[in-house]
Amino acid sequence: MNVAWCFKNSDSAKPVAEGYWDRKQRRIERLLARYRPQLCKLSLTLYSHKNPTTWELRAVLSLPTGTLAVEQVGPTVEAAIDRVVDALAEDIKKHKQLLRKDYVFRRRRERGRSLSAV
Repeated sequence: MNVAWCFKNSDSAKPVAEGYWDRKQRRIERLLARYRPQLCKLSLTLYSHKNPTTWELRAVLSLPTGTLAVEQVGPTVEAAIDRVVDALAEDIKKHKQLLRKDYVFRRRRERGRSLSAV
């Protein structure tokens, strides 16, 4: 999976964020095991808000079957990353479930067409 970081007003948190993400990334990669790693692109943008001190993390995951976007806010960088990983994992599971149902729907529709042609 290709990961691209963008830091807005948060250059001081760069090593912390990248190090913590490396530990949490395995969970996302496990869910995306069926996709080729070259086709999965993840863009992460970290924002620092001064009043009050909060961290906002936006993640956009581009897959061959669609695009998923998640945005979470946390009091620390680690909390924001944890929330994004949880939300992204949930969205990936939902996306995979929709794809599975879509495949069954298409298969049944094609079978119906072939039977009606006979």
